[in-house]
Amino acid sequence: MIKKEKIWMIIALTIGIIFAPNLSALQFEKLSVKILIQNDDPKTLYVGGTGPGNFSKIQDAIDNASIGNNIFVFQGIYYEVVSIDKQLILKGQNKENTIIDAQKKGYSINISADGVSVSSFTIQNGSYSGNIVNKANLFIISSDNIITENIFKYSESGIMMHNANRNIISENIMIYNDIGLWISGSENIVTKNVISNNSDMGIDAFGSENIIYNNIIFNNNGTGIYFVDSSKNNITNNEISNNSIGIILTWNRENDENRDNVISQNNFRNNSKSDAGFAEHSGVSGKNIWKNNYWEKSRIFPKPIFGLKQTRIYYPTPFGALWFFIPWLRFDWHPALQPYLI
Repeated sequence: MIKKEKIWMIIALTIGIIFAPNLSALQFEKLSVKILIQNDDPKTLYVGGTGPGNFSKIQDAIDNASIGNNIFVFQGIYYEVVSIDKQLILKGQNKENTIIDAQKKGYSINISADGVSVSSFTIQNGSYSGNIVNKANLFIISSDNIITENIFKYSESGIMMHNANRNIISENIMIYNDIGLWISGSENIVTKNVISNNSDMGIDAFGSENIIYNNIIFNNNGTGIYFVDSSKNNITNNEISNNSIGIILTWNRENDENRDNVISQNNFRNNSKSDAGFAEHSGVSGKNIWKNNYWEKSRIFPKPIFGLKQTRIYYPTPFGALWFFIPWLRFDWHPALQPYLI
Protein backbone atom coordinates (compact mmCIF):
# COMPACT_ATOMS: atom_id res chain seq x y z
CA MET A 1 0.00 0.00 0.00
CA ILE A 2 1.34 3.39 -0.87
CA LYS A 3 1.92 5.47 2.21
CA LYS A 4 0.17 8.77 2.46
CA GLU A 5 2.52 11.69 2.12
CA LYS A 6 3.09 12.93 5.60
CA ILE A 7 6.64 14.20 5.98
CA TRP A 8 7.11 17.92 5.54
CA MET A 9 10.56 19.38 5.38
CA ILE A 10 10.70 23.08 6.13
CA ILE A 11 13.73 24.95 5.01
CA ALA A 12 13.72 28.32 6.73
CA LEU A 13 16.34 31.01 6.29
CA THR A 14 15.74 34.01 8.51
CA ILE A 15 17.58 37.04 7.26
CA GLY A 16 19.02 39.42 9.81
CA ILE A 17 17.50 42.52 8.34
CA ILE A 18 14.47 42.52 10.57
CA PHE A 19 16.04 45.39 12.46
CA ALA A 20 16.35 47.58 9.38
CA PRO A 21 14.12 50.60 10.03
CA ASN A 22 13.37 51.38 6.40
CA LEU A 23 11.63 48.15 5.42
CA SER A 24 7.86 47.93 5.47
CA ALA A 25 5.83 45.29 7.31
CA LEU A 26 5.07 43.71 3.96
CA GLN A 27 8.78 43.35 3.28
CA PHE A 28 9.33 41.77 6.69
CA GLU A 29 7.21 38.85 5.52
CA LYS A 30 9.75 38.16 2.78
CA LEU A 31 12.63 37.80 5.19
CA SER A 32 11.76 34.24 6.13
CA VAL A 33 11.18 32.05 3.09
CA LYS A 34 9.69 28.63 3.70
CA ILE A 35 9.99 25.91 1.11
CA LEU A 36 7.64 23.04 1.82
CA ILE A 37 8.78 19.68 0.50
CA GLN A 38 6.45 16.67 0.73
CA ASN A 39 8.03 13.24 0.47
CA ASP A 40 7.61 9.88 2.19
CA ASP A 41 11.36 9.27 2.08
CA PRO A 42 13.56 12.40 2.34
CA LYS A 43 16.72 10.32 2.18
CA THR A 44 20.28 11.48 1.60
CA LEU A 45 22.31 10.47 -1.44
CA TYR A 46 26.11 10.78 -1.38
CA VAL A 47 28.61 11.83 -4.02
CA GLY A 48 32.33 11.07 -3.68
CA GLY A 49 33.76 9.56 -0.55
CA THR A 50 34.23 5.83 -0.03
CA GLY A 51 30.85 4.67 1.21
CA PRO A 52 28.95 1.88 -0.58
CA GLY A 53 26.54 3.14 -3.19
CA ASN A 54 28.12 6.59 -3.40
CA PHE A 55 27.82 8.28 -6.78
CA SER A 56 30.92 9.52 -8.54
CA LYS A 57 29.13 12.36 -10.32
CA ILE A 58 26.77 14.97 -8.92
CA GLN A 59 24.50 14.74 -11.96
CA ASP A 60 24.06 10.98 -11.48
CA ALA A 61 22.88 11.58 -7.91
CA ILE A 62 20.43 14.24 -9.08
CA ASP A 63 19.04 11.98 -11.79
CA ASN A 64 18.45 9.22 -9.22
CA ALA A 65 17.03 11.51 -6.53
CA SER A 66 13.37 12.00 -5.70
CA ILE A 67 11.73 15.31 -4.91
CA GLY A 68 12.78 16.40 -1.44
CA ASN A 69 15.96 14.31 -1.22
CA ASN A 70 19.24 15.61 0.17
CA ILE A 71 22.44 15.21 -1.83
CA PHE A 72 25.67 15.52 0.13
CA VAL A 73 28.88 15.96 -1.87
CA PHE A 74 32.24 15.10 -0.30
CA GLN A 75 35.11 17.44 -0.97
CA GLY A 76 36.93 17.14 -4.26
CA ILE A 77 36.87 18.60 -7.77
CA TYR A 78 33.91 17.61 -9.93
CA TYR A 79 34.42 18.42 -13.60
CA GLU A 80 30.85 18.48 -14.84
CA VAL A 81 27.89 20.56 -15.89
CA VAL A 82 25.06 20.14 -13.37
CA SER A 83 21.35 20.54 -14.13
CA ILE A 84 18.78 20.54 -11.32
CA ASP A 85 15.23 19.97 -12.53
CA LYS A 86 13.59 18.84 -9.28
CA GLN A 87 13.17 20.25 -5.78
CA LEU A 88 16.06 19.05 -3.61
CA ILE A 89 18.91 20.07 -1.32
CA LEU A 90 22.46 20.02 -2.72
CA LYS A 91 25.17 20.57 -0.12
CA GLY A 92 28.94 20.38 -0.32
CA GLN A 93 31.25 19.27 2.48
CA ASN A 94 32.87 22.71 2.56
CA LYS A 95 32.91 25.60 0.15
CA GLU A 96 36.69 25.90 -0.19
CA ASN A 97 37.39 22.30 -1.25
CA THR A 98 34.15 21.04 -2.80
CA ILE A 99 34.45 22.38 -6.34
CA ILE A 100 32.15 22.20 -9.35
CA ASP A 101 34.15 23.15 -12.44
CA ALA A 102 32.30 23.33 -15.76
CA GLN A 103 35.51 23.77 -17.77
CA LYS A 104 33.71 26.40 -19.90
CA LYS A 105 31.38 23.70 -21.33
CA GLY A 106 28.13 25.20 -20.02
CA TYR A 107 26.59 26.60 -16.86
CA SER A 108 28.29 25.05 -13.84
CA ILE A 109 24.83 24.67 -12.29
CA ASN A 110 21.52 25.25 -14.05
CA ILE A 111 18.45 25.38 -11.77
CA SER A 112 15.09 25.06 -13.53
CA ALA A 113 13.02 23.71 -10.59
CA ASP A 114 11.51 25.79 -7.80
CA GLY A 115 12.52 25.29 -4.19
CA VAL A 116 16.14 24.17 -4.60
CA SER A 117 18.85 24.75 -2.00
CA VAL A 118 22.54 24.90 -2.98
CA SER A 119 25.23 25.51 -0.37
CA SER A 120 28.90 25.07 0.47
CA PHE A 121 30.55 24.81 -2.96
CA THR A 122 33.12 26.61 -5.05
CA ILE A 123 31.41 26.97 -8.44
CA GLN A 124 33.67 28.06 -11.28
CA ASN A 125 34.45 28.24 -15.00
CA GLY A 126 30.83 28.35 -16.11
CA SER A 127 30.03 29.25 -19.69
CA TYR A 128 27.14 29.49 -22.13
CA SER A 129 24.27 27.02 -22.40
CA GLY A 130 20.99 27.04 -24.29
CA ASN A 131 19.59 30.23 -25.79
CA ILE A 132 20.60 32.75 -23.12
CA VAL A 133 23.37 35.15 -24.09
CA ASN A 134 25.21 35.45 -20.80
CA LYS A 135 27.70 32.92 -19.54
CA ALA A 136 27.32 32.05 -15.87
CA ASN A 137 28.49 29.82 -13.08
CA LEU A 138 24.99 29.49 -11.64
CA PHE A 139 21.97 30.04 -13.88
CA ILE A 140 18.54 30.24 -12.21
CA ILE A 141 15.34 30.26 -14.23
CA SER A 142 13.01 29.41 -11.34
CA SER A 143 11.79 30.76 -8.01
CA ASP A 144 11.90 30.19 -4.25
CA ASN A 145 15.48 28.88 -4.18
CA ILE A 146 18.11 29.36 -1.47
CA ILE A 147 21.73 29.86 -2.54
CA THR A 148 24.03 30.26 0.44
CA GLU A 149 27.68 30.03 1.51
CA ASN A 150 29.19 29.40 -1.92
CA ILE A 151 32.11 30.88 -3.87
CA PHE A 152 31.47 31.87 -7.51
CA LYS A 153 34.41 32.75 -9.74
CA TYR A 154 35.88 32.76 -13.25
CA SER A 155 32.80 33.33 -15.40
CA GLU A 156 30.96 36.12 -17.19
CA SER A 157 28.40 36.14 -14.36
CA GLY A 158 28.90 34.60 -10.96
CA ILE A 159 25.13 34.12 -10.60
CA MET A 160 22.61 34.87 -13.34
CA MET A 161 18.91 34.95 -12.43
CA HIS A 162 16.56 35.12 -15.42
CA ASN A 163 12.89 35.90 -14.69
CA ALA A 164 13.52 34.45 -11.23
CA ASN A 165 11.49 35.51 -8.22
CA ARG A 166 11.59 35.17 -4.44
CA ASN A 167 15.07 33.66 -4.27
CA ILE A 168 17.47 34.14 -1.37
CA ILE A 169 21.12 34.79 -2.23
CA SER A 170 22.96 34.86 1.07
CA GLU A 171 26.52 34.72 2.44
CA ASN A 172 28.19 33.96 -0.88
CA ILE A 173 31.44 35.25 -2.35
CA MET A 174 31.34 36.41 -5.98
CA ILE A 175 34.83 37.19 -7.18
CA TYR A 176 36.88 37.32 -10.41
CA ASN A 177 33.87 37.27 -12.73
CA ASP A 178 32.85 39.94 -15.23
CA ILE A 179 29.62 40.59 -13.29
CA GLY A 180 29.19 39.26 -9.77
CA LEU A 181 25.38 38.96 -9.71
CA TRP A 182 22.93 39.47 -12.58
CA ILE A 183 19.28 39.76 -11.50
CA SER A 184 16.21 39.68 -13.70
CA GLY A 185 13.18 39.19 -11.47
CA SER A 186 11.29 40.40 -8.43
CA GLU A 187 11.10 39.93 -4.68
CA ASN A 188 14.56 38.43 -4.39
CA ILE A 189 16.64 38.91 -1.25
CA VAL A 190 20.38 39.48 -1.62
CA THR A 191 22.10 39.72 1.73
CA LYS A 192 25.43 39.25 3.49
CA ASN A 193 27.37 38.56 0.31
CA VAL A 194 30.86 39.72 -0.62
CA ILE A 195 30.94 40.88 -4.25
CA SER A 196 34.39 42.06 -5.24
CA ASN A 197 37.18 42.13 -7.81
CA ASN A 198 34.87 41.61 -10.75
CA SER A 199 36.05 43.11 -14.02
CA ASP A 200 32.76 44.93 -14.68
CA MET A 201 29.80 45.36 -12.33
CA GLY A 202 29.14 44.01 -8.87
CA ILE A 203 25.35 43.73 -9.28
CA ASP A 204 23.46 44.28 -12.54
CA ALA A 205 19.70 44.28 -11.89
CA PHE A 206 16.44 44.52 -13.79
CA GLY A 207 13.31 44.07 -11.71
CA SER A 208 11.13 45.24 -8.87
CA GLU A 209 10.74 44.79 -5.12
CA ASN A 210 14.15 43.21 -4.62
CA ILE A 211 15.97 43.70 -1.33
CA ILE A 212 19.73 44.33 -1.50
CA TYR A 213 20.82 44.46 2.14
CA ASN A 214 23.99 44.20 4.18
CA ASN A 215 26.37 43.26 1.36
CA ILE A 216 29.99 44.28 0.86
CA ILE A 217 30.38 45.44 -2.74
CA PHE A 218 33.89 46.70 -3.33
CA ASN A 219 36.80 46.89 -5.73
CA ASN A 220 34.81 46.14 -8.88
CA ASN A 221 36.19 47.76 -12.03
CA GLY A 222 32.78 49.03 -13.14
CA THR A 223 29.71 50.08 -11.18
CA GLY A 224 29.03 48.54 -7.78
CA ILE A 225 25.23 48.36 -8.27
CA TYR A 226 23.59 49.07 -11.62
CA PHE A 227 19.77 49.16 -11.77
CA VAL A 228 17.98 49.41 -15.13
CA ASP A 229 14.20 49.77 -15.66
CA SER A 230 13.62 48.86 -12.03
CA SER A 231 11.16 50.01 -9.39
CA LYS A 232 10.39 49.58 -5.70
CA ASN A 233 13.73 48.04 -4.83
CA ASN A 234 15.29 48.53 -1.42
CA ILE A 235 19.07 49.05 -1.33
CA THR A 236 19.96 49.37 2.34
CA ASN A 237 22.94 49.05 4.66
CA ASN A 238 25.53 48.03 2.05
CA GLU A 239 29.22 48.86 1.93
CA ILE A 240 29.75 50.22 -1.60
CA SER A 241 33.36 51.22 -1.91
CA ASN A 242 36.41 51.28 -4.18
CA ASN A 243 34.42 50.69 -7.34
CA SER A 244 34.58 52.90 -10.41
CA ILE A 245 31.05 54.19 -9.69
CA GLY A 246 29.10 53.29 -6.57
CA ILE A 247 25.54 53.03 -7.88
CA ILE A 248 23.64 53.99 -11.02
CA LEU A 249 19.86 54.06 -11.52
CA THR A 250 18.88 54.37 -15.15
CA TRP A 251 16.43 53.28 -17.82
CA ASN A 252 16.67 51.57 -21.17
CA ARG A 253 13.13 51.56 -22.56
CA GLU A 254 10.96 54.67 -22.51
CA ASN A 255 7.86 53.12 -20.99
CA ASP A 256 9.59 51.09 -18.28
CA GLU A 257 9.70 52.42 -14.76
CA ASN A 258 12.68 53.68 -12.83
CA ARG A 259 11.05 54.93 -9.65
CA ASP A 260 10.24 54.36 -6.00
CA ASN A 261 13.58 52.74 -5.29
CA VAL A 262 14.89 53.39 -1.78
CA ILE A 263 18.64 53.88 -1.33
CA SER A 264 19.27 54.30 2.37
CA GLN A 265 21.88 53.85 5.09
CA ASN A 266 24.63 52.70 2.74
CA ASN A 267 28.30 53.63 2.93
CA PHE A 268 29.60 55.20 -0.28
CA ARG A 269 33.37 55.50 -0.03
CA ASN A 270 36.38 55.80 -2.33
CA ASN A 271 34.56 55.11 -5.59
CA SER A 272 36.97 56.52 -8.14
CA LYS A 273 34.64 58.30 -10.60
CA SER A 274 31.46 58.90 -8.66
CA ASP A 275 29.56 57.56 -5.70
CA ALA A 276 26.17 57.74 -7.41
CA GLY A 277 24.47 58.78 -10.63
CA PHE A 278 21.18 58.45 -12.44
CA ALA A 279 19.45 58.97 -15.76
CA GLU A 280 15.74 59.69 -15.89
CA HIS A 281 13.25 60.20 -18.66
CA SER A 282 10.20 62.41 -18.56
CA GLY A 283 7.13 60.58 -17.37
CA VAL A 284 7.32 57.75 -14.86
CA SER A 285 10.93 58.19 -13.72
CA GLY A 286 12.23 60.37 -11.00
CA LYS A 287 10.75 59.42 -7.65
CA ASN A 288 13.62 57.46 -6.19
CA ILE A 289 14.37 58.08 -2.51
CA TRP A 290 17.91 58.76 -1.32
CA LYS A 291 18.22 59.06 2.44
CA ASN A 292 20.59 58.71 5.37
CA ASN A 293 23.54 57.44 3.34
CA TYR A 294 27.13 58.07 4.31
CA TRP A 295 28.95 59.91 1.53
CA GLU A 296 32.73 59.81 1.99
CA LYS A 297 32.69 62.15 4.98
CA SER A 298 30.48 63.59 7.67
CA ARG A 299 27.92 66.00 6.19
CA ILE A 300 25.50 68.39 7.82
CA PHE A 301 24.08 69.73 4.57
CA PRO A 302 22.12 67.77 1.93
CA LYS A 303 24.21 65.73 -0.47
CA PRO A 304 23.54 66.54 -4.14
CA ILE A 305 23.42 63.59 -6.54
CA PHE A 306 24.20 64.50 -10.12
CA GLY A 307 22.48 62.92 -13.09
CA LEU A 308 20.67 63.48 -16.35
CA LYS A 309 17.04 63.90 -17.28
CA GLN A 310 15.74 63.23 -20.75
CA THR A 311 13.28 65.78 -22.09
CA ARG A 312 11.21 65.57 -25.24
CA ILE A 313 9.95 68.36 -27.47
CA TYR A 314 6.50 67.31 -28.62
CA TYR A 315 5.84 69.72 -31.47
CA PRO A 316 6.54 68.26 -34.92
CA THR A 317 10.03 68.44 -36.33
CA PRO A 318 11.36 67.06 -39.63
CA PHE A 319 12.80 64.19 -37.58
CA GLY A 320 9.78 63.50 -35.34
CA ALA A 321 9.88 64.17 -31.60
CA LEU A 322 13.15 65.67 -30.45
CA TRP A 323 14.84 64.23 -27.36
CA PHE A 324 17.70 65.72 -25.39
CA PHE A 325 19.32 65.34 -21.99
CA ILE A 326 19.72 68.08 -19.42
CA PRO A 327 21.68 68.00 -16.17
CA TRP A 328 19.51 67.16 -13.16
CA LEU A 329 19.87 66.94 -9.41
CA ARG A 330 18.48 64.72 -6.69
CA PHE A 331 19.33 65.03 -3.01
CA ASP A 332 19.99 62.93 0.02
CA TRP A 333 18.44 65.46 2.36
CA HIS A 334 19.71 63.87 5.57
CA PRO A 335 23.10 62.23 4.97
CA ALA A 336 24.69 60.24 7.77
CA LEU A 337 27.33 61.87 9.95
CA GLN A 338 29.27 58.65 10.48
CA PRO A 339 29.76 55.48 8.42
CA TYR A 340 27.60 52.50 9.28
CA LEU A 341 29.04 49.33 10.76
CA ILE A 342 28.37 46.68 8.11
